[in-house]
Amino acid sequence: MEIQRKDEVRGELLREIFSIQEEERRRIARELHDETSQALSSLNANLEAALGILPSGTDKVKARLKEAQAISISILDDIHKLIYELRPSMLDDLGLVPAVRWLADVNLVAAGIKVSVSIIGKERRLSPQLETTLFRIIKEAISNITRHAHARNASLSLHFQKHTITAHIQNDGRGFDVEEAINSKDRPRGLGLLGMKERVELMSGTLDIRSHPGKRGTEITIEIPIKQEVTLGENKNTGGR
Repeated sequence: MEIQRKDEVRGELLREIFSIQEEERRRIARELHDETSQALSSLNANLEAALGILPSGTDKVKARLKEAQAISISILDDIHKLIYELRPSMLDDLGLVPAVRWLADVNLVAAGIKVSVSIIGKERRLSPQLETTLFRIIKEAISNITRHAHARNASLSLHFQKHTITAHIQNDGRGFDVEEAINSKDRPRGLGLLGMKERVELMSGTLDIRSHPGKRGTEITIEIPIKQEVTLGENKNTGGR
């Protein structure tokens, strides 16, 4: 009983930590969008206006202003990328499937990895907590592919069933020792896999990772029960960016 109670307390603490993390990501993303991003846009507009009113014979000044404008645009692009890394608005506004497709495009495709994304069953919105959990797990799996796998091809599927949702991520890259990686908490991959495992367990789901050192290919299967149905019109959690 004491061990069970400790596990329950630990689970509640982890849920609270993950919830606080998501809310903090949402807050930072919102502030970056509403304040920093708007300020940089205003700076760029002012630089553009200054370029338009400079008299002839000020080529050196114009060149410097154009350089400053190019820097401001580059910073703005980086800010937008950071906002979506923190909390993509499409996860809140459009749901898990568009957010997962976006993850595949900006990470795997951008890294030169050929990827296919397939949806099985009737696509629908899930509870915000479940969508966020799956998004974070899939994001970590994709990150591991780009950083460690040296893969050429990858596939990702989401299987919507009546009472469960299953995510399957596969790549043809370099394999690894799963147990060693999970137990090596001081390594980035180990911490990432441990985080995936804990997120899945908190949702009463299962995580299956199949990979072997010296062999090619890794398969990750996540199955989580759907405890709360949310239709497209009912998910009102759109406060994040």
